[in-house]
Amino acid sequence: MQRTRSDQRRGHQAGAGPWPLVLAALLVCASAQHAAAVTIDATDRGWYGDDGTHNTSILNYLAGDCDGGTCVAGSNTGIDEFRNFFVFDLSGVTGPITAATLILHNTDGTTQFPNNVGFFSDTGSETYLVSEVSTAIASLLAGTGGMAAFGDLGSGTSYASFTATSAANGTFVEIALNSAAIAALNQASGLFAFGGSITTLNGFPDEETLFAFSDSGLLSDTQLELTVVPEPSTALLLAAAIALLGALRTRRTPIPLIHRDR
Repeated sequence: MQRTRSDQRRGHQAGAGPWPLVLAALLVCASAQHAAAVTIDATDRGWYGDDGTHNTSILNYLAGDCDGGTCVAGSNTGIDEFRNFFVFDLSGVTGPITAATLILHNTDGTTQFPNNVGFFSDTGSETYLVSEVSTAIASLLAGTGGMAAFGDLGSGTSYASFTATSAANGTFVEIALNSAAIAALNQASGLFAFGGSITTLNGFPDEETLFAFSDSGLLSDTQLELTVVPEPSTALLLAAAIALLGALRTRRTPIPLIHRDR
């Protein structure tokens, strides 16, 4: 049967070509990359005093001036300032991290000591800094970091700051981390540590504290919430490739133009 140019044109229009299947394959891959929230409990936490000591037997994460150490478990006489740390295991995180929030419980009192609140300051507010930790994590957790670890917990790259007031008592304080923290988290694998310190201490022997009496022992009181974009799985990528190949193989081959005899 002879076909005219108009017949050939209609033949091309009848077949939609490979693009719908190609688009479907791309959508499959895109759907696998929707951001997901991942919440990780701390692996460990604690504080270092300005004398270089760390009590490994408790999970208190006090920061600030505790006026002789009366707001932590045990005897801490002679410590004028406390700085805290939090360690998280990132080994189960896959895909790029696009946002991160540190979530820390700040008590409004305990059953035994109902008036012992996490935040207290005569000035009404204090600035809490979250920063990079360069001390080896094994040393940090073992309590062998000494004065160097104490200094480290209040220095390094700033990851966030939080203005604390009495409104923080009895709440989970949520501290959004900045782009420097996100970059560091994306480069890390395994254990990752944050340091914390109050930067507005007045230098007088009074109480300026945040996270005092944080002796619950519950690691779920200290969490890292991540927004993660999962990487497409091998199976999804293979399915997309097969769909694309099938689309190309089923593409309609143009029929050569044949002129009618006049």
